[in-house]
Parts: sequence; C-alpha cells; structure tokens
Amino acid sequence: MRFGRAEPPGAKGCPVRFLEKHVEPSGLLKGYLRATWDALVIFGYHPGADSELFANTLKAIEHSFNPEAWDGSVVAWLLRALRDSGLGADHQLVSRSLDVLEARQLSDGSWGSEDGEEYSVWATVDALRVLRDFRRI
Repeated sequence: MRFGRAEPPGAKGCPVRFLEKHVEPSGLLKGYLRATWDALVIFGYHPGADSELFANTLKAIEHSFNPEAWDGSVVAWLLRALRDSGLGADHQLVSRSLDVLEARQLSDGSWGSEDGEEYSVWATVDALRVLRDFRRI
C-alpha cells in the first residue's frame, strides 16, 4: 500500500474495499471502535489522505471522541493511529488527545491500562513513545 498497491502481492482481493463495505452510516467501522482508528492509517495509504474516505473516517473519529471514558492506554492507542495516519501535533484532535494523555498521568508517574494494573508498565511506555513522537517530551 505504501508503494501505490491497494492489494499486497498474492492477495485475493482488496482489503480496503472490504473495509469500505463495513463502514456504518456514522462513518465508523462495524464493531470495535479502535478498528476505525487503525483503518484510518490504512486509508491514508489507499485511497490516500486527501480522499473522501479518509476525511469521513477522521470526522467519525472526531465525533466519537470520548476521553472521559478512556484511560491512558486507550488515548495512547488513538494517538498512535493519528500519528501513523500522518496527522501532526497541530491537528486539533491530536492536540486535544495529547492534553488528555498528559492529564491521565498518575501521581506515581505511570499511566493506567484498561487491561489492569499489571499492564501499567506497557501503558506507560506506550504513552511516553507517543508523547516523544509528538515532541511533548
């Protein structure tokens, strides 16, 4: 996809076409919210960041933004997807998400994980990577 092919060599069909067929009227993909976040990255490659599909998916993600219900690991996941889709720290959703992630840091310096305390190390590393990538640290 990075080199202009919508289908990997040997593919039996175009994965993007499959995803397009599973976009709901809201603009989100059916099922898991984070599938939409990850699909934004794919749509940035094909059909491209200037496509209607990319723009509509980004708009749906912005509309579903609900950080009050998310801990640090979830916000970091969203930020990874936004970063990988090519959005910079100056994009309003990225900026808002970075602010939320910084606010979610716990008093011991860690970030919480939706999977429980035993995953807080992973969540903290992930948060630090994203903050570094967007030059917040």
